[in-house]
Formats: sequence, structure tokens, C-alpha cells
Amino acid sequence: MADNSILQRLDGLKLKYEELGQKLTDPEVIADVKQFVQLNKEYKELEPIIETSERYRTALANLAEAKDILSNDKDEEMREMARGRSPNWNRPSSRWKSKSNCC
Repeated sequence: MADNSILQRLDGLKLKYEELGQKLTDPEVIADVKQFVQLNKEYKELEPIIETSERYRTALANLAEAKDILSNDKDEEMREMARGRSPNWNRPSSRWKSKSNCC
């Protein structure tokens, strides 16, 4: 599976992203323009990382499902479909790392 430290770091970034989103709706923060601008900037910087991490997790889940089908399913049609879903078993990790620039 994926490197757990990467997933843990992504979890931490997602938590921070969600906290920032909550703060941005706080009337006290909205009233403090300087703080609002800073928090909004951080929020916007995290947004593409969070979106990419969600796609990464989906890819990992799809890969795990395809591996399971290849290992356990006797239906050759299903096995062929699984092979088509995951042509490069070990590539997603490095591709997602370089795309996200976060980990």
C-alpha cells in the first residue's frame, strides 16, 4: 500500500484545511481583514493539495480493488478488466508525489 507517512501528512493537511475553512466563517475572523486575508491565502494554497490527495486515495482504493480481483476472482473477464484498471502497479505513488509537491 502507500507510504503511511505520506497518508498521515495528507491527513494533517486535510485537517488544517478543514480548520481554516471553519475559521473563515467565523464572524470575528471576517471582521479582522488582515487575519481573514492570511487565512484565506493558506486555504487557497492547500486546496489543490487536498483535491490531489483525494484523487490519490481514490487511485489507491481502485488499485487495491484491482489487485484483489486479480488475486481472488475466477472470472477471466473480471480479471482482464482489473488488469486494464491498473497497468502500472507501482507508479501512482511517485506520480502523485510529484504532482502534489507536498510530501
